[in-house]
Amino acid sequence: MESTESNSLVPASNEIWYTNGSTTEATIPCTNEGFGAEIISNSYDSEKSCWILSFDREITAIGSGAFARDKSLISIQVPNSVTTIEDHAFRSCTNLETITIPYGVTSIGERAFIWCTKLKNINIPESVTFIGDFAFKNCESLISINIPNGVVAIGERTFYECRDLISVTFPETLLSIGTEAFEGCSNLANIYCKAKIPPFGDYWFSAPYTNIDCKIYVYEDVVNLYKSNEDWSKFAKYIIGYDFTNKREYNFDRNQQDRPANDEIWYTNGSTTEATTPKSEFGFGASIISNTYDASHNCWIIKFNAEISSIGESAFANCRDLITVTLPSSITSIADKAFNYCTALRSVIIPSRVTTIGYGAFAECKALKSVYCKATIPPIFAGDFVFDYFTHTKIAGGSLMHTPYPIGCNIYVPFNALDAYKSQRNWEKYNNHISAYDYENNSLDLHIQSTISI
Repeated sequence: MESTESNSLVPASNEIWYTNGSTTEATIPCTNEGFGAEIISNSYDSEKSCWILSFDREITAIGSGAFARDKSLISIQVPNSVTTIEDHAFRSCTNLETITIPYGVTSIGERAFIWCTKLKNINIPESVTFIGDFAFKNCESLISINIPNGVVAIGERTFYECRDLISVTFPETLLSIGTEAFEGCSNLANIYCKAKIPPFGDYWFSAPYTNIDCKIYVYEDVVNLYKSNEDWSKFAKYIIGYDFTNKREYNFDRNQQDRPANDEIWYTNGSTTEATTPKSEFGFGASIISNTYDASHNCWIIKFNAEISSIGESAFANCRDLITVTLPSSITSIADKAFNYCTALRSVIIPSRVTTIGYGAFAECKALKSVYCKATIPPIFAGDFVFDYFTHTKIAGGSLMHTPYPIGCNIYVPFNALDAYKSQRNWEKYNNHISAYDYENNSLDLHIQSTISI
């Protein structure tokens, strides 16, 4: 007799399993057509802690609009017999958080998951070769996307306005990227492109395009090919060679070898003639004696009359032209709101001796993509919202309600301190953004990053 134990956690070929937050009220598909079978029952199974939608025979598809606009659906598990998820299948299922798609599904239709705003965990297998236009548009809770090998095209606006998306991997089979496929992905920090030939696609970030603000990793031997390609040349300064086998970047941070002296702060602001002046000169432990552009290091250098040990309260607050900051190794503390509202700030290196970071030190730094924290002991937060930014909503009476918005940066910490950071009370809220970094060899290891895979 064949054992059923191995199948106890997956639906039979004539079943769909789902949860909807209730044990008494079933979710009824918007249409019974398109499954390739007829529904015969829809009952709650207390042993499996889910609802089971049963059909009179094997189902081969999730039909067009089958669960569209169903606000009750939270999770769903599709049987191995399904080969197609058709157009609009889960459109506007705004409470859907997870879906299990089996190996064997070959296509995901147009707008299949559009406006699934809570969708966090989705596994799309290697069998998928087609993803339709707008398929994941406005899935704003997705964090990381790994497009499976075999997909040759990413459709128009496929990931449009996926605002929490931080990382995406393109497969080696990819040939083209549709118009505005990643438009509005404002927190995208890393693109891993395994295609040896640059995929075609002119306006996949915006139309007309604007320069993106993230790293694009390609095989080392095709870096120059990408940089000279008509569609990719506009992103040349973001394109970096990458070792996909060992998950390591070549020359990950080109500025790591040169460091400020202990009486200096280095920064860039997009200009070689207009300096950025600190908003407050208090709290550095020394006085500024010069602020000049250094062409040899391609940055500005603030020079002090003695070694500095801290970045004072609101020192650079509202310096909205500041793009990168490199602090000297002598720094031990960063005070409250030190870089608050530095809205163009993209990268910051926090030295190894820093022990405290103040309230809102980097709050409202909406462009921040990379934080290199070199301390092996996680710095203590002297207050909340260190890296957060907020949405501001008017409420009754005209006052504003401030809601923390998920950060969009990667935080790179030493290899041997990764667990300490992720378990430290101050840092654990940023766990999904923390990665291990080898500061000795200047390389990132992505084997141990937290991701949501597709």
